[in-house]
Amino acid sequence: MKIIIRVSLLLVALLAVSLLLYGSYRVWVTWRVFSPREVTAVDDWPYAIKEVLNKLGDKAVQRTEAYKVGGFTDQQFFWLIELVDPTRSAEVCSALEVTQTKPSSFLTAAIHNSSKPSWWSPDLGEETQYYLSDGFDLSTRGADGEHFLVLVENDTGRIFVWQKSNF
Repeated sequence: MKIIIRVSLLLVALLAVSLLLYGSYRVWVTWRVFSPREVTAVDDWPYAIKEVLNKLGDKAVQRTEAYKVGGFTDQQFFWLIELVDPTRSAEVCSALEVTQTKPSSFLTAAIHNSSKPSWWSPDLGEETQYYLSDGFDLSTRGADGEHFLVLVENDTGRIFVWQKSNF
């Protein structure tokens, strides 16, 4: 009888330790995968930004930033690309296959209300041009695939990209 009680207590203790370890791991994974954060390692940047930067070349870009928001399957990224020569912004828009659109109050509100980093603050004045990919939906998740909203500040050479990567 004593052996059965000891074995039962040992099993309960092992189960409790396992649950604690699993819970800690689950919290860590949830924080690591789902929390918004700067993407500092270039290898972790989305494929699209790496392709754009490769096409532009090293000497064309002054600064780049990337920020990830999202979960396990659907993710959103905010990028900032500062060009040395602002006239090369057309190359970025061409690579992302976006078309120019007119600004609207709904579009402006969506930009201000998104979970963006502090450095992602485009000037929404008259000099800024707005571009959208066909599948970019401001009000819902949108269709599967890569979708982009691009804001180009022609006077500063700054390009702000909001990317939705839906699985």
